[in-house]
Amino acid sequence: MQRAARSHRKIPDDLWPQLSHLPGINIDKASFERDGYDVIYRAWLTTDSGAKEVWARVGSTAEPLVLSLEEKLLKAARDLGV
Repeated sequence: MQRAARSHRKIPDDLWPQLSHLPGINIDKASFERDGYDVIYRAWLTTDSGAKEVWARVGSTAEPLVLSLEEKLLKAARDLGV
């Protein structure tokens, strides 16, 4: 996923068969977005207590990180007015 985002492409179709067979996770294919070199998507994780909706943000960078993940999340929350 990160390689696709880095090259500004959509998630490759050949990746979906691998993702669809992961146990305990159902990924929303329509939710994928790119933000710079990051990919953001929604999934449901299945546990003994049921399914939980989660959002994930994954990425990579060729440059040293300027912001930590925590700083990115705090900035995103501020941008949303949370």
